[in-house]
Amino acid sequence: MVLFGAENAPVAVDLYTSLACSDCKSFHQIMFGVLLNEFARPGKISLATREYFQPKSALALEAAKAGTVAARLGKYEQATDALFTSQEDWIATGNVWEVLQTVLGPEDKKASQRLMNDSSVIAEINADLAHGKAAGVRGTPIMYIRNGGKKTPFVGVPEVNMFRRFLESILTAQPV
Repeated sequence: MVLFGAENAPVAVDLYTSLACSDCKSFHQIMFGVLLNEFARPGKISLATREYFQPKSALALEAAKAGTVAARLGKYEQATDALFTSQEDWIATGNVWEVLQTVLGPEDKKASQRLMNDSSVIAEINADLAHGKAAGVRGTPIMYIRNGGKKTPFVGVPEVNMFRRFLESILTAQPV
């Protein structure tokens, strides 16, 4: 899990995606920047990104490992941008780690090689998978917007302006 925004924000968004999912690529290109730049960075929401994929997919696991390693190196946004942008290529070749290396400096490359098989990386991914299973995730991308006792799911890629209005309406309804 990678957390953006204010941890104690009145609205929390749990985002489940897979770097190997073409619909998640669309979500990333259309919605992720909106969530991050308009809502999480200003502290309006807490945004938790979590890996979720079919456990039998070896390539999705490798991509999740690459994303998790990149997050630990402080390069999550750059890595996910690169991995989603070149998704068709690395899915065809299986060279997930080659893509990750394009966004890392020399020191980060060395660290990524140490981390790529670290058991704590797999444990973190397994925790995301377990969290998703407990939340009832059946496919990606999916967001759960939590405010107070309410939990609203959004499946797929919502229309941007409609989603902005939805989030703003929740935020303006929060007690000060």
